[in-house]
Amino acid sequence: MNQLNHLYINHTGCQIGIKQNQLTIKKTDGETLSYPLRQIERITIATVAHFTGAALKTLFKENIPTLFCSPDGYFRGRLTAGRCSSAQVHRRARQYQILADDTQQTALAAAQAIIRAKIQNQQRVLSQGHAQVAPMLSDFAEKVSVSRDLDTLRGYEGCAAKLYFSHFGTLLEKTPFSFCRRIRPARDPVNALLSLGYALLQNEVEMAIDWHGLDRFVGFLHRSDGSQPSLILDLMEPFRPLADRLALKFLRQTLTLEDFAQQADKCRLKDQARAAYLKMWEDQMNERKMWLGETSTYRRLIERQVLAWVHLLDQTSNKLDAWTLHG
Repeated sequence: MNQLNHLYINHTGCQIGIKQNQLTIKKTDGETLSYPLRQIERITIATVAHFTGAALKTLFKENIPTLFCSPDGYFRGRLTAGRCSSAQVHRRARQYQILADDTQQTALAAAQAIIRAKIQNQQRVLSQGHAQVAPMLSDFAEKVSVSRDLDTLRGYEGCAAKLYFSHFGTLLEKTPFSFCRRIRPARDPVNALLSLGYALLQNEVEMAIDWHGLDRFVGFLHRSDGSQPSLILDLMEPFRPLADRLALKFLRQTLTLEDFAQQADKCRLKDQARAAYLKMWEDQMNERKMWLGETSTYRRLIERQVLAWVHLLDQTSNKLDAWTLHG
């Protein structure tokens, strides 16, 4: 557990219980770890774990957000208490109003800001080795800015993503890893690491969205058909290159092919390597940098991105700001 009280549980097959106001984690080798319940603000389960009934009851009672990823890096869901103290009816009504707007001008402007920032952040990732690609991505960023409708914008975003990932693998030269294209489910180490990073990012965004009482299924870019958490996916977009960048760093500095478990059509990090990645992720989220004249962390920046959408819904702002990454 780090200084911000975010507990990651990464011990496959462990049992999570409660004893004397302590959260206990009993590992399969018999070792038991304990953490004071009052110090835990959120939990991320990154593997297969088992809960006692008392543990579940306590997490519900204390309203501690508990989020689940599969071992191969996919967001599965979270524990939700039966009561809700943060739902904002008027904000949600405004979400539905924007969704129903035939002109979709608010949605289009928000989507333009989000995707423009995403493409700029993709440029920063590729600038490590492909300066010649940057102007091509800049062209798509400009086209996004003048898109007249959401379908056209989505098309430009898709083309930019295809170009970006077509060059992503060349950043792994002189490593034992290769990357051809983004595929799901992940069948190779690079895609496995990208999927895990996106799952953790989805957790971060979902926490902020729920805190402000928004409907996660009503977005402005991804289609709101009820089958996907559209708003979470929307507000994740500028930060996806953050997961890409960390994957590159981890693959270059730390990992070998032996750190991955390969099955017939799936690939995932082994427990020890996943623990190292989770630490790097948390360190990155808490890294302090300067944005707009003030010091902030990436976690706080994600919260600010959600808050920008809240201000637009509350009609205290007439635009959605999106941020670019540093370093």
